Amino acid sequence: IRAKGENLPFKDYSVAEIIYSNVFGDPGITFEEKRNMIDEAIRVIRSNGVLKIVETYTPDVSEIDGTISYLNSNPFLKVADNDSKGVFGDEREFKKMLLTPTSAKDSFVKRFRKVS
Repeated sequence: IRAKGENLPFKDYSVAEIIYSNVFGDPGITFEEKRNMIDEAIRVIRSNGVLKIVETYTPDVSEIDGTISYLNSNPFLKVADNDSKGVFGDEREFKKMLLTPTSAKDSFVKRFRKVS
C-alpha cells in the first residue's frame, strides 16, 4: 500500500512493518515532516514490528538534517540493523536486492524494531 507517510491509513498497533524508501534523503521534505512520518509509523507499528528506512539516492541528507539521530534516540525504537531475521524473511537478501551497484556509495537500509 502506498500512502502519505504522515497520515497512514491503518489502526494503531496494526502493522508488522513500515518501509520508507528514498524519503528521508529528500531535501524537499522538512525535518518536521520527516519527524511526523516517524511518529506516525510508531503509532501504527505493532509491538516488535519493524520500521525500515531505505536510502539509495541521497542518503547523506538524512544524516545531515538530524533524521537518523532522531530515529536513534527515539525511546520507542531499538536499532535492529544486525538482526537478520525480518518480519517477512532474511533481511540480508532484501539488502542485497536494494543496494545495487547503481546506488549511491553511502546508501543504506536501517532497521528499527518497536519496543513498546
